[in-house]
Parts: sequence; structure tokens; C-alpha cells
Amino acid sequence: MAGDSDNLIGKIFVFTGSLELMNRNDAKKIIESCGAKLSSSVSKNTDYVIAGKGTGSKVDKAKKLDVLILNELEFQDLIKKL
Repeated sequence: MAGDSDNLIGKIFVFTGSLELMNRNDAKKIIESCGAKLSSSVSKNTDYVIAGKGTGSKVDKAKKLDVLILNELEFQDLIKKL
């Protein structure tokens, strides 16, 4: 879908836990190719937290800040639409 990747321009993603469907480097490349950014910590500016297996305090902080939390399958669905 042309233009859908524009929806992610400037968005900030944070990964937590271990990914099983892809490695983080590949996920980072996909995110950056859409004009989004990867951060190592959750803040009020974070748009998405991608939660893999064994998540920790980042998910708790995301919940407190009302940040959208996606599991790995939901993240896969999001990037498949690009």
C-alpha cells in the first residue's frame, strides 16, 4: 500500500524482551526504512513498545505512560501493511 509507511515517519519504537520471529537488527532496519526511530528507553515520546518474550520494566513504564504495546505478532502485522 503506497504511502502507508508514511504513517510511521517520526514514530519512536522501543523493543523489550527477546524477539522470536526476527532478530532486532532486522526489525531496526525495517523501522528505520519507514522513517521511524528506535530508542532504548520508554518515555512520554515513545509511540510503540514491542514486547517479546521475557519483558521487564519497560512494559510497566509503557502502561503507566499509556504507550501502545504490541506483541511480536502485532508488530509483524503492522510492518506487513507497509
